[in-house]
Amino acid sequence: MKFKARPDIEANPPVLVNLDVCDLCGACLGICPPDCIVIDRLSLKIIGEDCINCGFCIATCPIEALRWNEDIKSVKVEEHA
Repeated sequence: MKFKARPDIEANPPVLVNLDVCDLCGACLGICPPDCIVIDRLSLKIIGEDCINCGFCIATCPIEALRWNEDIKSVKVEEHA
Protein backbone atom coordinates (compact mmCIF):
# COMPACT_ATOMS: atom_id res chain seq x y z
CA MET A 1 0.00 0.00 0.00
CA LYS A 2 1.05 3.53 -0.68
CA PHE A 3 -0.22 6.79 0.64
CA LYS A 4 -1.48 9.21 -1.94
CA ALA A 5 -2.00 12.88 -1.27
CA ARG A 6 -5.45 14.37 -1.70
CA PRO A 7 -5.96 16.29 -4.96
CA ASP A 8 -6.40 19.53 -3.02
CA ILE A 9 -3.18 19.09 -1.02
CA GLU A 10 -1.57 22.29 -2.33
CA ALA A 11 -4.55 24.36 -1.31
CA ASN A 12 -4.84 22.40 1.94
CA PRO A 13 -1.30 21.40 3.11
CA PRO A 14 -0.70 19.00 6.04
CA VAL A 15 1.17 21.67 8.01
CA LEU A 16 -0.17 25.18 8.41
CA VAL A 17 1.96 28.29 8.88
CA ASN A 18 0.66 31.14 11.05
CA LEU A 19 2.14 34.04 9.08
CA ASP A 20 1.18 36.46 11.87
CA VAL A 21 3.54 34.58 14.20
CA CYS A 22 6.26 33.27 11.83
CA ASP A 23 9.34 35.49 11.86
CA LEU A 24 10.97 33.62 8.91
CA CYS A 25 13.88 32.49 11.11
CA GLY A 26 14.40 29.37 8.95
CA ALA A 27 14.78 26.90 11.83
CA CYS A 28 12.42 24.50 10.03
CA LEU A 29 14.29 24.60 6.71
CA GLY A 30 17.26 22.46 7.71
CA ILE A 31 15.23 19.86 9.60
CA CYS A 32 12.76 18.99 6.81
CA PRO A 33 13.75 15.58 5.31
CA PRO A 34 12.06 16.08 1.91
CA ASP A 35 13.11 19.77 1.80
CA CYS A 36 9.53 20.89 1.14
CA ILE A 37 9.67 24.22 2.97
CA VAL A 38 10.15 27.33 0.88
CA ILE A 39 10.91 30.73 2.35
CA ASP A 40 10.97 34.07 0.60
CA ARG A 41 11.08 37.64 1.84
CA LEU A 42 7.43 37.71 2.83
CA SER A 43 6.34 34.20 3.75
CA LEU A 44 7.09 30.58 4.48
CA LYS A 45 5.28 27.89 2.50
CA ILE A 46 4.97 24.13 2.83
CA ILE A 47 4.87 22.22 -0.45
CA GLY A 48 2.09 19.87 0.61
CA GLU A 49 2.53 17.23 -2.05
CA ASP A 50 6.15 16.67 -0.93
CA CYS A 51 5.44 16.72 2.81
CA ILE A 52 5.90 13.32 4.50
CA ASN A 53 4.03 14.35 7.68
CA CYS A 54 7.04 13.79 9.95
CA GLY A 55 6.28 16.84 12.12
CA PHE A 56 9.95 17.82 12.51
CA CYS A 57 9.19 21.37 11.38
CA ILE A 58 6.45 21.72 13.98
CA ALA A 59 8.69 20.38 16.75
CA THR A 60 11.60 22.62 15.71
CA CYS A 61 9.76 25.93 15.41
CA PRO A 62 10.89 28.02 18.39
CA ILE A 63 7.79 30.24 18.34
CA GLU A 64 5.13 27.61 17.51
CA ALA A 65 4.17 29.18 14.19
CA LEU A 66 3.56 25.77 12.60
CA ARG A 67 0.77 23.33 13.40
CA TRP A 68 -0.95 20.28 11.95
CA ASN A 69 -3.83 20.91 9.59
CA GLU A 70 -6.63 18.98 11.29
CA ASP A 71 -8.66 18.89 8.05
CA ILE A 72 -6.16 16.61 6.31
CA LYS A 73 -6.54 12.87 6.38
CA SER A 74 -4.17 10.59 4.46
CA VAL A 75 -5.92 8.43 1.95
CA LYS A 76 -4.67 4.87 1.47
CA VAL A 77 -4.72 3.61 -2.07
CA GLU A 78 -3.46 0.36 -3.50
CA GLU A 79 -0.85 0.52 -6.20
CA HIS A 80 -2.05 -1.37 -9.25
CA ALA A 81 0.40 -2.91 -11.67
